[in-house]
This record gives sequence, structure tokens and C-alpha cells, in this order.
Amino acid sequence: MLWIRSDLEAEQVPVPSADLTAAVLRLEGREVMVVSVYVQGKNDEALTNAMELLRDVIDHFRNGTGRRTDVVLAGDFNRHDLLWGGDEVSASRQGEGEPIIDLMDDFGLSSLLPRGTKTWQRSDEESTIDLVLASAELADELTSCVIHPTEHGSDHRAIQTTFDIRVPERTFPQRLMLKNAPWIAIATRVEDELRPLPWTVGVQTQADQLMRVVTKALRDLTPRAQPPPYAKRWWTKDLTQLRRTYTYWRNQRAKEAAKEYHDNLRRQKKAHWDDFVIEGSNIWRAANKGEQAEELLSTFFPPLPTRIEPEGERPQRQEIAMPDLTLQEIEEKVMAAKPWKAPGEDGLPAIVWKKLWHVVKHRIIPLRKPDKGDYTLAKAWRPISLLSTLGKILEAVVAERISYAAEAQGLLPANHFGARKRRSADQALVLLQERIYKAWRTGRVLSLISFDVKGAYNGVCKERMLERMKARGIPSRLVKWIDAFCSGRTASVVVNGHTSEQQTLLQAGLPQGSPLSPVAFLFFNADLVQRRISNNGGSIAFVDDYSAWVTGPTAESNRDEKTSVIHFTRIAERDSDLPLIIKGNDVKPKSNVKLLGVIMDKALRFKEHIARAAAKATVAPAMDYASNRIGAQAVTGGFRTVATAVAEAEAGVQSFRERHAQAAAKFWIRMRTLPKTHPLTSLRLKLNRRYASPMQKLASAMGRLDTKRLEVIHEFALAPWDERVQATYEADRAEVLKSDDPEDITIATSSSQRKGKVGLGGVVRDASRDSADEVLASYSVTLGSSDEQNAYTAGLEAIAMALRCVPLVFMTDSSQL
Repeated sequence: MLWIRSDLEAEQVPVPSADLTAAVLRLEGREVMVVSVYVQGKNDEALTNAMELLRDVIDHFRNGTGRRTDVVLAGDFNRHDLLWGGDEVSASRQGEGEPIIDLMDDFGLSSLLPRGTKTWQRSDEESTIDLVLASAELADELTSCVIHPTEHGSDHRAIQTTFDIRVPERTFPQRLMLKNAPWIAIATRVEDELRPLPWTVGVQTQADQLMRVVTKALRDLTPRAQPPPYAKRWWTKDLTQLRRTYTYWRNQRAKEAAKEYHDNLRRQKKAHWDDFVIEGSNIWRAANKGEQAEELLSTFFPPLPTRIEPEGERPQRQEIAMPDLTLQEIEEKVMAAKPWKAPGEDGLPAIVWKKLWHVVKHRIIPLRKPDKGDYTLAKAWRPISLLSTLGKILEAVVAERISYAAEAQGLLPANHFGARKRRSADQALVLLQERIYKAWRTGRVLSLISFDVKGAYNGVCKERMLERMKARGIPSRLVKWIDAFCSGRTASVVVNGHTSEQQTLLQAGLPQGSPLSPVAFLFFNADLVQRRISNNGGSIAFVDDYSAWVTGPTAESNRDEKTSVIHFTRIAERDSDLPLIIKGNDVKPKSNVKLLGVIMDKALRFKEHIARAAAKATVAPAMDYASNRIGAQAVTGGFRTVATAVAEAEAGVQSFRERHAQAAAKFWIRMRTLPKTHPLTSLRLKLNRRYASPMQKLASAMGRLDTKRLEVIHEFALAPWDERVQATYEADRAEVLKSDDPEDITIATSSSQRKGKVGLGGVVRDASRDSADEVLASYSVTLGSSDEQNAYTAGLEAIAMALRCVPLVFMTDSSQL
């Protein structure tokens, strides 16, 4: 149903459906078609028919006028979708609104209600099923689209939408409240006005005189009604009195109810506080800010167990030789530091520490952990140390050296991921997934346990970590430096603006936020994954996330070998739901487990993970389903009738499939450039008929790519202390010309890409000889077509060619030559 102002020029549009009502408003310079929509719930056929009718109506409307045409669709669509329902839409309801989204995409419609606005309520249930859709130009003129504050007694909330557009001003004729007219005064006025008038004139004149006098008296003495649209012709004084009475008693009852509510609220607060304080474990929450800070410090840095079992003799590796620190290493980390990142207690950012040196001091700011619920518990916060920026620079230099030694000398297990170059989370997940599929192909079940080390960094035993680092070959002087780094630490806590006093940390562990902590922690827990992965089992770790598995013919056979929390199998007969004992507690195997941010189910279908990822996704779905055509048209300036796929291709807008294929290709290429020490390089990627893994399918799809010539990219091209080529970038060419003339070999190179070709050139000049203009070499080469090369690779080749032209002189005092 549609209600339209009577003074507006409007025409109803015939629609062969009782659930759709349409009308066209003719305004100045534009026409607006408004459609009231109702779609029956849980009826796909009704939704399809409604969308087809709307397409026909909109097409007919837009093709039948030469003026600007706008469209507004509003009503009860009875469908859920993340696009308008928000993140609370359940996975089972996803996809219901696809026909509506397709209609929006075809005609460039936008949803005007803020995402997640609840339009339907019943008892404790609420959802978004009422929509207001408008064409792009009209949506740009939107002033507001909100739920109307007035309740009308329906489970559907009224939606008020306002546009900033020009409409004809409505003139309201003044209406006299004749029921309240002072008739005695009016009669007296009329009598006085008629007495002096001549009555010997014609009948028409007499009638005109009478009407003029009466009308003037009525207008002068009769009260006027409030102007529409809220005035009601049928309203009376009795109704006004009844409304006042109703309002009074309603407000009185509301006051009584409010008083009762607040009284009960105060009583419940007091009772809860008394019970709360009685419980000793919660007393810290009632303490002052200083006591809260002490509680946080004790929670962040819990004491170690009173007795730690000795590890016994460990095989000792020969120390890795490392030269002294170089100025270049320090400068590199200074320049790499973020200049305006949160400073330490001194309040100076990294840009200042390029010139100043100070002693390391830090304080700890509690930051909330995401999705931890009750933030009044100290465990729901995490400490981030704001170390002095200068200290972080030195720690970054040491961390870089240790990381290089670990990769170059193989000091860490190959299956230890995270905090290492070329050891990412997706690689760890692919490795585990391949092992699961391999177990399935041999008719076995893979049973896995996964856990996150509690308070990983702060709970590190310093002495045990130093022993393990020394045993794996870290130089003694670095071990001593790390010992000093972890010793004698003090910290303060800021709670609600209160800064506690500096306290000595008896058990500081590794400070969170330090560049050195991640790689140091890898040495601390490396023994957990110091196990070769085989067909019978294995383990992986990602910093403080540890996972281990065994394989067997059934889940039951794996219970004796290890404690498991999930059994990966697609055959129900091989599964088991018998409880497992973990530290005396019975724990049932789960149907899914969250590992490195991915929810893995026992059949590796990833249904729950996909549902949660889809619920969180907002940008890409909106681009793919709601505005892909509009965006492509805005980029290219194409006609509305251009096919969406063509417009996207011309605008360079990638589709979902293209983005997915590109991501897969990048992962495949990165994998083919891994060194042989990486565990992924040993995977068998030939496609199997039974239980073909996603990685095998990817390898089959990417088989056409020639990866044999790809360069193997190692974690470190050079040691941190090796001398690098010093490069200086100067945007102003005049400044370059003003620089001192070089005294040695000078090389100038250039590369370009034009007309489908990529070329390069260069000049090599010897400035050390008597003739400053002596040119050793000059060259210009067409490298190839732009389909195979680019200006960046051409620039590298230009430098390589120049270096090949530089004369080399070898000098030796050996008599053997």
C-alpha cells in the first residue's frame, strides 16, 4: 500500500501482483518511482516472481521517459543477508537474499538502512527483513534512514527515510474550528456590520454584502485549527481531555514502575557486592588502583614452579662465529624503526634516537585481548612493554644475527614456523593438511593435539632458555648479553590513568613487544618439535602454538600413544568419541579445532570456518555483489547496458575467481622458490585418485606454469654484518649535479618500457685516470616484449651489464701463480 500527498502529481503503475504497489511521482526535472514490496517468507518461487516483476516494472519505467528517473523500493522482503543484516546473520540463512542482491546489482540500487539495523522484533527475537533500496543518484541525496521512534503496535518497526530533494511547497488552507466558534460574539459583529448597509439594491448585491460580512466575522472571531498533516477533522475537546487523563495516569504508572525498578537495582547491587567481597579470589577487583596494578603485575609475570626438573646433559654444538657489531647493522635498524611509534617512558620516538643514546627502561600498558569476555579479570589483559626505542634498536640487531645463524646453520627444527622468514602460518597448515590426506590414502586416522602455551613470553624460564641457546650454537657472548637483557628488569603498570611504582620483576621472562623475544622463544621451545615427521606421526609449532599428531588404523589405536583432542577421518567407523584423560580430567574429542586461526573439522570440509569468514567479510562481498557494475562504470564511463563482465575487465576490477586464482598462483610460486631445507619441498604433489589434497589439485592446475627456472630464494641473501652497497636517493637532479665528482668508476643506467618493448642502456666511465672523459663502455639493448619483461627487471639487467664491463685487477704476492 502507498500513501501519497494529494497535491503531488502522481500516477499509479499497474503491477500484476497483489504484493507489489507502484506509483510514479512527477517532480521538477525528475520522476521517482516508488514501489511497496511484500515477499512471502520461505518461498523461493514467490521471491523469484517478485524480482522478475520488479525488473519489468523498473525497465518499463526507465525506458518510457526522457527525464531523470529514480527508483525507491521499500517493504518487507522477508530475507536475510550479511549485506543488510550485519554479522549476526546465521550461517544457515546465508544466501537467502541473492535474488535481491542480483536485482540491486542490475539496477544500481543501494540499501539505505545502516547495516544491522533491526526492523522486526518479537519477544526476544529480532532481525533485519525490511529494506529500503534506492538508485545511486537518489541514495546520494539521502538525509537519513532510521527506525521511527514511535511504536505502532506491530512486530515490524516503521522506517523513516528522508531525501534532500525539491518538492512542491504544500499550501494548507486555513481551517476554522467552527465547533469552538463564539457564536454570540459573531452574531453581534454581523448585526452591527449589516445595519448601515443599503438593502434597496439588487438581489445579487445583497447576497454579496451578506457573505462578505459573515465571512469577515467568522475569520476574525473563530479560532483556527493547527495546519495539517497532523490535524484531524474528527478531533474534539472531549478527546483532548481523555488524552490528558490517559497521559497523566500513564506517566504516573511509569514513575511507580521506574521507582520499583531502581529500588530493586540498588538492593541487587548491594547483595552482589557483599557476596563478591566475601570471596577471597575476587577481592582484588574491589581494591584501589594501586592494588589493581600489583595484581596485574603478578598475573602478567607469574612465578615459576618451585621445582624445575633438570634436563641433564645436552649435546653441545660448536659456537657459530660472528664478527663484532658493525655500524651498518645499527644504522639499518635505526632507519627501519617506525619514527613515530609509541615511545618508552622517556616519551621520545624513534626519530630522536637516531642521534641520542639512553638506558633502557620500560613500562607496561595493559591491552585487552580480543574476545576474552570478562575484562575485570587480569588474565583477560596482555602486557605490551614500551621499551625505550634505542633499546629496541639494539635488540633488533641481535635478533637479526640470531635469525641469520638459525637459518644459515640449521639451528632450529625445519617444522618450526612463525617468527622466521619464509615460515608462514599458511605453510604450516598446508603441511599438516598434506599429512592428514596422506594418512587417509593409507587407510589410517590422524589424531592431533594442539595447544597454545599459556603466558608464553612472560612464563619463559631464563636459565633453561639460555642453556638451550648455548647448546644449539649461539655464541657465548650473545648468550651473556641475552642473560643481561632478561635480568634486573623493572616494570610499572598504568591502570585507568594511575601509574604504579617501579617494581623489580623476579620472573620477567621475555618482554612482549621486543624484537628479540620471538626468535628467543623459538630456541626455548624448539625441543617440542625436534622430531622428524614420518608416516607414523610428527609435530609442528608456530611460535607458542604447538601441534603434534600420530597416525593409526583407528582413532582408538591412537589413544594409547598420545592424548588427542580431534581425530581426522572421513569414515565414521574409524572415529571414536571416547573421553581422553588430560591431567586427570576427562576430555572428549572435538569435532573441530581452531588452529592458527583456521577452524579445521575432522573431515576437512571447513564448513564452519567458511561460515565464520563469510560472516565477517564486508568489503569484498559488497564489491562483488552490490557495487561491481557501478564501480566499473564509474571507472570506465561505460553505458549502463554494457555487460558487467566486460565493464569489470575494462576497469581492471578482478572477480572473485580471478582474485582466488591469483592468490593460489602466488602461493604456488612462493612454494617453488623455497630452499630444500623447507619441509614443504619434500611433499609429493602428484595428483592421487583417492583423497586428492587441495595442494595436489593446485599443483595440477599450475602445471602449465614453468617454474623450473625460478630462483631459489633463501631466508638471507647476505649475513647481517656483510657490507652492502650504499644507495642514496635524491629526487632533485640539481642536487645530484652539485655533488662532488667521483674519483673512481662511475656507472649510469636507465630502463624504459614503450610501445610494447622493454629496453635498457648504460654508460661506464673511469674517473680515476688522467682523462676524466674516458668511457669504458656504453650500451643500449632491447630486452624483450612487455609481455615477458618489465622496466624493473630491465633496470637490474642494466646494472649487471655495467658491472660486467668494469675492469678487475687482481694483485697477489703468491709465487705459485
